[in-house]
Amino acid sequence: MIAGSDLAKFLSTDPGIDVVNFTFDGFAIAPSDYKKNIADLLTAGRIGVALGASLEPGTGAQYLPDRNLVLLPVGFSLTSSSDISLLVHEMTHAVLDYREAGWVSQNFGEAIAYIAEALFRSHYGLSPLSRVALRLSAESVAGRIRGGVTTVASV
Repeated sequence: MIAGSDLAKFLSTDPGIDVVNFTFDGFAIAPSDYKKNIADLLTAGRIGVALGASLEPGTGAQYLPDRNLVLLPVGFSLTSSSDISLLVHEMTHAVLDYREAGWVSQNFGEAIAYIAEALFRSHYGLSPLSRVALRLSAESVAGRIRGGVTTVASV
C-alpha cells in the first residue's frame, strides 16, 4: 500500500525532481514546489492518495484539485519509470492548485505538467511516454530548458 508519506519521500529525495526548474509564460516551477510544498501536504494528509482508483481509459493517474486527491491505478509502483513520471505530471497540477493558480487554463496547466514530466524523464535519459503531440512538444521545450533556456513562452 502506498501512502502520502511514500510519495512525499519520493518527491523529496529523487534527483530527477532537481531538474524540474523552469518558467513558462511567467509561471515558475521549482524543485522546492515538489520537495517541500507538495511533500509537506502529502505527509500531513492534506493531499490524499487513492491507490487502485478507477480511472478513465488512457488515464495513468489523476489529481483532483477540488478534493486535494491524487488517484493512482492498481499496480502503481514507485520503481516504475512510467508511474513516477505520471506522478510528477499529476503533482505539477497539485503545485498549481497549491499556488491557487485558478487563473490558469486547463491547457496551460497541462502544458506545464507535460514540460515537468519531460524534464523529469530526460534526467534519466527516457523518451516521452507516448507520441502524443503535446508530449512531443513538451519534449522539445524540455530540450531547450536543458540547453540553458530557463524561461519559455507558449506559441
